[in-house]
Amino acid sequence: MNNNDDLRKWQKLVEAYSTLHSKDTVQLEGPDPDADPNAEPADPVDKVCVDAPLLIRLMEFAREDAKDDEQLHKVAERCIALNKQVEGLTMEHYDQLTAALEPADPQYTEAPAEQDTSSENR
Repeated sequence: MNNNDDLRKWQKLVEAYSTLHSKDTVQLEGPDPDADPNAEPADPVDKVCVDAPLLIRLMEFAREDAKDDEQLHKVAERCIALNKQVEGLTMEHYDQLTAALEPADPQYTEAPAEQDTSSENR
């Protein structure tokens, strides 16, 4: 893989992360004075706790193994969902996070057509 391919994969990872966290906003002004201070946020921010070995392996997955953005999104969604069930994600969860990912692109999901070689063998 050349540096351009590596750069594109990292850009895809950043885009996938940004898309998942696009609801995160920065308040440039103070809080809304009319807002109820006791109200629950309408759309709470998802947070994931991972240990360093899993973080490194997930970055390697994004760089080397992910075939498309959809796979990165699925892994991120699985991280969020699993993190709600356990206190923190570790390498024990890696297979569960990356298992059976099916890329959306048909070139990855369709088996190559078999060539008819019967006429060549005659």
